[in-house]
Amino acid sequence: MVELTDENGGHVYAIQYTGIMTRRNIYAQLTQVTGCPEPEYIKVAKQDTIDCTEDWHSIFSGERYRHIKVNYNVGMNDSWIQKTEKSFSNEILEAIHRHVHENEELLAAI
Repeated sequence: MVELTDENGGHVYAIQYTGIMTRRNIYAQLTQVTGCPEPEYIKVAKQDTIDCTEDWHSIFSGERYRHIKVNYNVGMNDSWIQKTEKSFSNEILEAIHRHVHENEELLAAI
């Protein structure tokens, strides 16, 4: 989750991504908007995110959940967020797509 905050650190809104986490980075695909012909991907250093696993109560219990807070004025152009898929290996992209597909199947079964 990328949480956009105002100048006082208050929550403005959040954008949902689904992906995978390696030892150093999080690679994710925008999943808040469905049916997009060209999926949007981001890469964020794990150290720049906050682990919210304990605070996340949902059907995805047991899943890792992390978020990053960015200033609303900067938004998704925050320097911590890299928006690209070109630097991702095929292995990373396949893992992201697998995780997105698993989540879609789980939600469809509910």
